[in-house]
Amino acid sequence: LTASPRLAGSSSERLPASGRVTNRRGVDELMGRGGLEEVTYDLTGASACESQSIFDVDPLGPFAWVQSVYFMLGTATMILLNIVLAVAEKRMPQHEEQINQAQDTILVFFLLELIFRLMHFKLYFFYGSCSQVVGNLLDASAVIGSALERWILPHESINAALV
Repeated sequence: LTASPRLAGSSSERLPASGRVTNRRGVDELMGRGGLEEVTYDLTGASACESQSIFDVDPLGPFAWVQSVYFMLGTATMILLNIVLAVAEKRMPQHEEQINQAQDTILVFFLLELIFRLMHFKLYFFYGSCSQVVGNLLDASAVIGSALERWILPHESINAALV
């Protein structure tokens, strides 16, 4: 995975089929002054498990905050809260409705977190070290599976069709 910065207006175009991805971002974001810079990433021959970290690819952009320590701590806090609620659901069945509402809210947070990470990393969500790729795929599977289990599969018509 290579990146070559070029000034805007160069002959580089968006050609994902050829393995090249072009991203334009403001130099003012990079260096505190105006103008555009074009960065081309060459994915030719790159496998899903590369040694480069996805956190090294493009630290800027409108969703760069998903890489911040504060957002990651918030996500970890939501994971812990979800575990506490799962235990509370078994130990306090009289509060099932309130616990379910809290778990639905947390699941919405996880869905938004996944969407924002996909919007920030784009294809690089699936490229990087093997541990990052596997972690991203497990995260996406857990969130999508939880959404299916909580919101889609409980409906009678779908259950009847599956049986």
